[in-house]
Amino acid sequence: MTYYQENALNYFNETCSLDTIAESRNSFLSYLEEGCHILDLGCGSGRDSLYFRQQGYKVTALDMSEELTKLASKFIGQQVVVGSYHTMNYIDQFDAVWACASLLHTSKQEIGQVFENIIRALKPKGIWYMSFKHGSGETTDFRGRLFNNYTTNSLEKLLQKFEQLTILNSWNESSNLRGKQQRWVNLLIQKMAG
Repeated sequence: MTYYQENALNYFNETCSLDTIAESRNSFLSYLEEGCHILDLGCGSGRDSLYFRQQGYKVTALDMSEELTKLASKFIGQQVVVGSYHTMNYIDQFDAVWACASLLHTSKQEIGQVFENIIRALKPKGIWYMSFKHGSGETTDFRGRLFNNYTTNSLEKLLQKFEQLTILNSWNESSNLRGKQQRWVNLLIQKMAG
């Protein structure tokens, strides 16, 4: 996305130490075995990838912004993949996928294909965390970023189309971001075996 490419340093500085998602991250990790392989999808500053590595997990970090991946690579201490979840082609490669506030920039028209790409990338019994802003429809913020918003019900309804997925947990939460309270929808999902 253009915003993250043109504002990489500001975004990195704003988010690399911002930690409002510790509870969601701990819930995600509670389903994982020690040392498993996590795909951090849309890793941004690399904040969560660094945390996962510090906990002993193997991490593949991916982001679309080439400028942001340069900063994140230095921060994490490993190379971040420049790529898109729209076009990635991993097959049964990851034990878990962490998609924290990243898939929300995908349009409703494209989200189904992105979900298929993630399902394909996960190993059987793999765990997937995702979060979206709470709401409905598509919106654009003052920075020109597209947001695809969901409620818990609408996101669960969307996921019913993918028979190989089981929802493990879903919850709403509010966090203070840039001086505003924002509501989030969170889901933990498992890919079925076989």
